[in-house]
Formats: sequence, structure tokens, C-alpha cells
Amino acid sequence: MINNSISYLIFLNKYCSRYGVRGCLRHLYYLNDLLDRAEQGSMVDPQLVHYSYVFCASHVSGNRPDNNVSTITMEEKDRFNEIKERLKLFLEHQVTNFRFSFPFGRPDGGLKATLSLLERVSAKDLATPISRDDIRRFIGKCLENAAYINYTRVSDQAKIEETVYNSDDSPRKKVDDLIHLAELCIELLQQDAEHYREAFQQYHDLLIEHEEIFWSLFAVDMEHVIDQQPIESWDAFPLFQLLNDYLRLHDSLCNGRFHQQLRDTFAPLVVRYVDLMESCIAQSIHKGFEKENWKSKNRGCATSEDILWKLDALQCFIRDLHWPDEIFREHLEKRLKQMASDMIEACAKRVWRHFETWMKKGGLIGGTSSDYLLPSECCVMINVILDCKAQALKLCALHAGDLHQYHTRIDEYLEKNLSDMSKALIQKLLSILDSVLKKLSRYDEGSFFAQILSLTKPINEDGQAYVSSVNANLEQLRQKISDEIFTLNIFEEWYRQQTHLIFMWLGERTEISLHPYQLACLMLIVKKTHGNFELQGVQEKDLNSQLYNSIIQRLHNQILVFSSLSDVLNLSDSMMDIADVTEFRTTWNNEFFLKNKSAFSAAKHLIRKSIVIVQVRLCRQLRYTEKDLTSALQSAEHEKQILHNYRNSTSLAEVLKQRLKILKNEIDNYNLQIKNIVQKEKEYWKQLEQTIAKKTNLHKATTNNVKPLQNTSNARPIAVANATFVVGVNKNNENLPPSEYRSDEIENRSPVKVPKIRKKKKCAS
Repeated sequence: MINNSISYLIFLNKYCSRYGVRGCLRHLYYLNDLLDRAEQGSMVDPQLVHYSYVFCASHVSGNRPDNNVSTITMEEKDRFNEIKERLKLFLEHQVTNFRFSFPFGRPDGGLKATLSLLERVSAKDLATPISRDDIRRFIGKCLENAAYINYTRVSDQAKIEETVYNSDDSPRKKVDDLIHLAELCIELLQQDAEHYREAFQQYHDLLIEHEEIFWSLFAVDMEHVIDQQPIESWDAFPLFQLLNDYLRLHDSLCNGRFHQQLRDTFAPLVVRYVDLMESCIAQSIHKGFEKENWKSKNRGCATSEDILWKLDALQCFIRDLHWPDEIFREHLEKRLKQMASDMIEACAKRVWRHFETWMKKGGLIGGTSSDYLLPSECCVMINVILDCKAQALKLCALHAGDLHQYHTRIDEYLEKNLSDMSKALIQKLLSILDSVLKKLSRYDEGSFFAQILSLTKPINEDGQAYVSSVNANLEQLRQKISDEIFTLNIFEEWYRQQTHLIFMWLGERTEISLHPYQLACLMLIVKKTHGNFELQGVQEKDLNSQLYNSIIQRLHNQILVFSSLSDVLNLSDSMMDIADVTEFRTTWNNEFFLKNKSAFSAAKHLIRKSIVIVQVRLCRQLRYTEKDLTSALQSAEHEKQILHNYRNSTSLAEVLKQRLKILKNEIDNYNLQIKNIVQKEKEYWKQLEQTIAKKTNLHKATTNNVKPLQNTSNARPIAVANATFVVGVNKNNENLPPSEYRSDEIENRSPVKVPKIRKKKKCAS
């Protein structure tokens, strides 16, 4: 690089003084040599050229800084004019190729000094500077040529002529090459803004025009590539995103000529893409649900997940475009929200149609089966609607204007859809209870089938079947439905309507007494379902409603109505209250036994046998009760493990702990109660036996003189009032006493041979 160093200038000054070289001529030769070197590619300091040119111009124009008079030859003047034109062309070339003449803005201030020198060279003389408009037109022409040169170099670097205008390349490859060219163009303009904007600060508008011209050249190639794309091809959208993201953040090019041209070019493509996606989603709804197998996938099914993903992806894509026109952008957003609302509504209608079909499967609405299990497909359909409702807020709510215009409408529709599903589901589950109640109706008092069905000696099979069905459906709903609040609402409504149905069924039978089998089944159903729904999180105020208390009161009153111990013992062991057993005791007419010794001996034997039978039954009842309570405890432990997955619900955990505590207390109290009852029964029968023996000893003399009754044909039967004898023996040895009771029976066995007496024989008075 040639510069004006101090030593170099001192050397030149001494040389010129020694040989008499004129200063003006010296600088003219100096300028000529500098231009020769610059044209050969050497970098020349603009300040050095500027100094020599001003020195020569001041001598030629006679406007020296020291105001001294100097002479100039015609040769010097002609040479000056020649060098001036040559210098002007050189400076024009420097400004036009500023990216290559001053790479990355080096040397510092070089371009700015060149522009200042260009203003001096373009002036007629030093006393008459060039007008502002003339210099702006000249620099503007230089920058326009610079845009052509820069774009030509960039396109040659990207080899755009070999790809974009090559008929053998595919449209996709042409788009990819054009995107690569756009990246190079953006990088070039960013470098210009970083390194040359300060130098062109006085000509900022000319630099913006330079960039617009540069992009207009790119637009020619872009239009050519876009026109060659197929109608249903969306490969050009990444190009729009790349250019739009650059232009919308640019201070000067935003909404400029090229930005508007870019918007007008891609607007039809965006509209066509939205139309195609709307048609594609509608087709997915039509064909997808017809082939849907209703298997759970994420939060819904395969079809619903695909539809909601497409709606969300479409909105994200349009949103990421950052469309520059605000009016068109709002129109697109409004259309997409309306589309999402319509598609979700169509999806919900299809799901509801299939839900109704599945609800009709499996019968039971008018049937009598109680082993119904809600299909998991129905739970998946409910999850689909729940997922649509959750996604509707994001997909259907506008970000401007009427925020809830579309979301409110679709949310109300989905809420109604969920309500209808809940009602249909509960009605289906209630039909199980209705079928059980129909079976129990056959045992009504006065019914023809009541006596026939009683011969089978049922316990509580229908009640057990219904309780098992309720447990299975509760577990199915809890595991398969994703929304816990919706599930809890179903449980609460199901329990309420179930209680109401039982209450109405009992209300129709207020004038008649319940059959023991009906009572056993209802007690099991009411108490078991109460505990099961309590474990599922139903609140206590809903569980212990007025209807529930009325049902419990009616069933307990019905237990007290039974007049014999055998009727009470036929009830379910797990539902029978042991305290009620002591109220049904056998009454004896002691006067009759005092008159007839043989009858007294038989009665004494029957009393002992009754004691053994009652003790055996109490022991068996204790074992059954312990077994049922143990099963209930195990079931509660199992439900506790299930509810472990719901740690967020602290209320359920507290209810479970309380339930387990109550069950353990019930087991302890029940064992203590059974022991007390057995002890009281022993004391009672022992006291009765002692009383009869005492009265027998007092009247021994009298009874010895009484002749035995003769059994003649004319003899009338002896009437025994209020006597009930329990003498039947089960073939399966169910009345055999435990080992601790058999020894007492052997020691106190009567020597009198007791004739065989028929089971539960009562003599009419």
C-alpha cells in the first residue's frame, strides 16, 4: 500500500528542490503513478490521493491556500484535466465495487474518504462545489450498478443458472437451490449493513434503494421457480419463512416493494393450502371413524389424535409464517379458529353416534343379566370428547377481537355431549340394578313363584352378582376414563339414582312383608355399594342421604318383623345382626311338662339339643362373619393399592384410612359381641334346665301317682300352646356341636329313648 509517510515526503521534497521540479507537476506525476498502481490492483490510501488532487486543483484554479500568485503551464493544465477524468472513473469504480475495493470496511474510513474525494473530483473547481442532487444521482447510479454486480456474483457462486433454469432438475431441487441463494443474499446484505452503513450514512435512502434493487433481481428467479411448482406442492413455504423473517425485522425493507411482492406471490399458496388441509381433515373424520377400533391412544383414539394434531399443526404453521399484512393475518386466524370449531363439532357428532351404538350392545336395558361390564371402547369415546374439550380452548379461542366467539359455542356443545354420555352411561348401569330388582320381585308375598323359588333355598346370589358387577364397573371407569372430576361426577349421580331406584322399589311394597331372600340381597347391595362408592371418593353427604337412611331403617325394621329364629338364620350371615338373634327365643309351657313325665323327658332332651344347635350356629355365624370381614379388609387393602395411583387426591386417602380403621374396630367388637352372646345363651339354657328340674322334684310324689296316658283311638291330642321345637339335623352335619360341646351332651344324655320327632312340628291348639 502506498502512503504519505513523513520520510517519503521529505525525500520527495529534497529531490524536487535539488532538480527544480515544480510542485504542481510533481503532484500530477504523483497522481498518475498512484492511479497506475491502483488500476493494477494495489491498495492506495485515499487520503494521499485526496491531498495531491487538492494541491494540483488549487494551483490550476489559482486558489492557493496561502493566497500567493503562481503560474501553471498548459501542459500541467491538460495533464490535470486528463488525470481528473481518470480519477473520477476510478472513484466511480471504487464506489460501485465497494465490497471488493474495501473488503469488510478495510481500511477504516477508506470508503468514507473515497466518497468525500468523489465530491471534490465531481465539482467544476474548488470554488464551485457540485450540487447535492447531482452527487446523489451519481452515487445512486453507482449503487444501482453495485446491486447488479453483487447479485451476479452471488448467483454465480450458487450456480443458479445451472439449476433453476435447467429443465432436467426437479421442482423440489430448484426450490432448495433458491433457498440456498436466498441465504447467501441475506448474508451479503447483513455484511453490507455491518461494514458499510456508516460510510453511506449521508446516503441512507440510496443504500435502501440499492437493497431493493438487489432483491428485485432475486424476485425474477423466485417467480420463475414458483411458477414451475405443482399446484399441490408446499415446498416453497420455507423460502417464504426465511425471507419474511428477515424482511419483517429489517428497519427499512419491512413492507417495502420486495416485501409486498413476496406477500402477493405467496398469498394464493397459503389460501390453497388452508383449503386443502380443511378438505383433508374432513376426510379424516369421515373415513377415520368408520374404521376406528376405539383403542386408547394417548388421551383419545388414533383418529381423534390425528385430527387434533392436524388442526394444531395447521394453526402453528400459519402462525409461524408471521404474515406481514395485518388484515389478511386476522382473516386467516379467524378462518382457522372457525375451521377448528367445525371439525371438533363434527368429530363429537361421530363419536356420539358410535357411543349410542355401543350402548345398545350387550342388551341389559330390558334384560335380566347382572354380569354386564362397561366396554372399554365407551370409555375411550368419553376420553375423546374430554380431549376435544381440553384442546378447544387453544384451537378455537381468538387472540384478538371476540376472544370466546368460537370457543364458547363449541365448549357448550361438548359439555352437552358429555352430559348426554353420562346420562346414557348411568342409565345403562342402572339397568343392571333394575334387572336384579325384577328377579327379587318374584319373591313378593303372595306371588305364585315365591314358594317354588324358596325350595331352592337361595342365600343372596343375586345380591352378590350385582355387587361384583358394580365393583367391576367402578374399576373400569376409574382406570379407563382420564378425567377424575368427570368420573367422580358419574359416581355421585350413579349412586344417587341407584339409591332412588331401591327406595322406589321398597315404596311399592310398603303393605307387604319382604321375603328373607329379598331382605338378604337388599342388605348386601345397600351396604356393600355404600362402602364401595365411599372408597371411590363420593362425599359423605351424598352417601348418607335421606333416601339411604330411609332404606336402612326399612330393612332393619323388616328384620325385626320375622317371628322365628329359622327365618332370621336364613338371611345372609354377613348382613345379619347377631344382637337380633337373642330376641327370638323358644317359649315353653311348663304346666304341660309337669303333668306328663314322658313329655318332660322328651322336652328336656330337646332343650339340650337346641342348646347345642344354637351354639353351633353361633360358632358358624362367627366364622362366616370373620371370613366376610377379612374379605372386606382384603378388598379394602386392594382398593388402597389401586388408589395409590391417585396420591394427588388426599381426601380419598383419608377416607380409606378411616374405612380400614372402622373395619378393624368392627372385627374386634364383633368377636367380643359373639362371645358375650354365647355366654348369655349358655347361662339362659342352664337356668331354664335348673328351673324345670326344681319343679320336677317338688311334684315328684304327685307325678308318681298319676297314671300314664293311654293312647286309645278315642283319645284327643294334647294341645301345646306357643311351643316351637328345633329338632332337625342337617345331613351335612351342620348341627354337630364343636368338640367342647359334645362332651357335655354325652354326660347329660337322657337314658330315656326318645322317639323320632318330625322337623319343626307344631300342634294346633
